[in-house]
Amino acid sequence: MALPSSFADVYTDVQKLLLAATANAEAIPELATAKAELERLFTELQDLSVRRDNINAEKQALSQRLKTVKLLAREKSSELRSFLRFKLGMRNEKLVEFKVPPRRPG
Repeated sequence: MALPSSFADVYTDVQKLLLAATANAEAIPELATAKAELERLFTELQDLSVRRDNINAEKQALSQRLKTVKLLAREKSSELRSFLRFKLGMRNEKLVEFKVPPRRPG
């Protein structure tokens, strides 16, 4: 019989194994020690899975916020450069410092 490898398969396999061990606890009392360790690992498996899901959800929210802030920053950068063109004039060489190409005589 092949051992399960995916998370869902391992999770289901361990869950069923623990249920079978519980059902046969009286008939095979030696299972108690191994079952206790497997229960501890199963609990940690569940906790880590929940934590991973929370991190994934947080990552998605942060990605959305990052996208929004990036767009706002780009808009504000454009507004600032437009203001500088207005304030300094289109031909002022000082504009170069702000990555705005000045109009130069042809």
